[in-house]
Amino acid sequence: MKMIGAWVKEDVLSGLHGWSAAVLTRGLGMSPEEVEALLTEVRSDINSNWLHAYIPMFMAESLWKVLLKSLPVTE
Repeated sequence: MKMIGAWVKEDVLSGLHGWSAAVLTRGLGMSPEEVEALLTEVRSDINSNWLHAYIPMFMAESLWKVLLKSLPVTE
């Protein structure tokens, strides 16, 4: 579970600016400097050990793969 948490953390940190910049600048009217200052604090919070978030994740396998696995193999 710790490895999955590390992957999710890296994913969130790498996409944070892209997810936030347009919403904060266009939607809330913040300046790019204000956005960067806020995101610096957010990154700090994400990297601290006191924050523990639980994110529901759903895994799906395509029906095609399931059907292919169930077919008999003929040569």
